[in-house]
Amino acid sequence: MCPAVQRTWPAPASAGIVSHVDTDPSSNVVVFQLRRGRDEHAAASAPTIADDCVRRAWDSARYRHHARPEDVVALHSEWEPSIADSFFIETTFPNAAVYYTFPRPDPDRWAEAFAAARDQLEAVATQGFAERAEQVERDGELLPMLWSASSPQFDLLETMPHRAVVPGRLYVSLAMVGPTRGGGLGVSHMTHHQLSPAGAFPGTFDDLFETARTTLTTGLRMEGYDNGVIDMHRDGSLAAPVVCLPDFHEQLAPLVGEDRFVAAIPCPQHVIVAAASSPHVRTIRSMVMESDYPSSEMIPCLLGVDRHGVSIVAERR
Repeated sequence: MCPAVQRTWPAPASAGIVSHVDTDPSSNVVVFQLRRGRDEHAAASAPTIADDCVRRAWDSARYRHHARPEDVVALHSEWEPSIADSFFIETTFPNAAVYYTFPRPDPDRWAEAFAAARDQLEAVATQGFAERAEQVERDGELLPMLWSASSPQFDLLETMPHRAVVPGRLYVSLAMVGPTRGGGLGVSHMTHHQLSPAGAFPGTFDDLFETARTTLTTGLRMEGYDNGVIDMHRDGSLAAPVVCLPDFHEQLAPLVGEDRFVAAIPCPQHVIVAAASSPHVRTIRSMVMESDYPSSEMIPCLLGVDRHGVSIVAERR
């Protein structure tokens, strides 16, 4: 069996690192991380100097997201909560972890605190692409990261911005991924605390996901074999997260010749694709179920893909 053709993923219409950051510190953004068995968080803003800023943000966010206090497992406020808000948090979200970026100043020092925060935010916003590129070269590359709900590490996903690929079964977060001295892959997961105006990854999850998507598809190889099977991989890095891209079905369906196909992930470095009617589906399924890849963020699985989305057909136990 020999490769019939090699293809690369088409470049998106727009790509690059989004550099816009809101530099107005007078409005405090509060993010409430929710535990609901799927990707969700609630966010809202309120006047920074208000003693009940967090309470106001919660009143706004909970109605828009139909959230309950018991849903909240963590919250991140750009500014340190006031004494009144700290009491509100302790009584309303007693088990939630609390994070903040800027310390709350004395009442007569807000002007100075805002000026210092604005300088810091503007410095982040004007950070050049070349500087970001050097960081990626030093620390790795920003990539999507798949998480299986059956993973023994799944509880850690609550600390990270993420979205559902298959609700209740498969999720995607973001991480810096790079080679280790031992020849393996090192992973540094992006947390909610890092995804903030003053964090290591300024911008929204959607903005950064687009950057990670561009990185993932750059250098992605699709080797089509004469039996109709396609092997997707990237040299020395991850390929599995390609299944979470919004145009995954659009790109692969014409190549396999059917609207519905299967995508096997025996390990994070490879995705094996074949038409749902292919006689090789049983072999591909065996590659997943017999994979010796250790259980980590992702468990080897076989996905069903059509124009309506992605489902899990089988998962190694």
